[in-house]
Amino acid sequence: MSHDLIQKRFQVSAADTPNIDSAGAVAEFVFANPVIITKVGVIATTAVNPDNSVALTATLSRRPVLGSSSNAVTLGVFTMLAANASNLAAGSGVYKVCAIVDSDGETAEDYSATQGRSRRFEAPNSNITPPITGDYAWLILPGQSFAMTLDSNAEADSGAVVSFVEYIDAPFAGTARLVNMTRDTSNDIT
Repeated sequence: MSHDLIQKRFQVSAADTPNIDSAGAVAEFVFANPVIITKVGVIATTAVNPDNSVALTATLSRRPVLGSSSNAVTLGVFTMLAANASNLAAGSGVYKVCAIVDSDGETAEDYSATQGRSRRFEAPNSNITPPITGDYAWLILPGQSFAMTLDSNAEADSGAVVSFVEYIDAPFAGTARLVNMTRDTSNDIT
């Protein structure tokens, strides 16, 4: 029996994705296997000059079908720069940890002196508002996508970024199932 180690992996978008100078611009990530998103971020390739009155924000969502926002599930909001913030220099980055909590709302890394232990390792649940049902709100299945969509009126005055996601692989069975995936068995060895 083999045991795979859980490894965090990264996927990076194309240059200038999302186009932070354009409201509604999207960076979309697709995976060939089930993944759980653990972190999302951007790195400035050209200094980002934020709008002086509106925060530079993006909505994070799980899309049931790649390239379509129909029936997308909102997972959270990513604030890249606050309103009236200083520029984000080229080579600098901003990221968001996709938080997980246990069922009674405490963060998984809580220190609990009263319970006599320093760390708890709980099954992941989402702590976002509004709450999403199910243990794996940040789970993206094959055929689905993870999208970062620049909010309306939230675009920057100038600049460019590349976006990235950090994720861990999830099993094809158990918590995840195959969606929109068909196996080619024509050359299988029997």
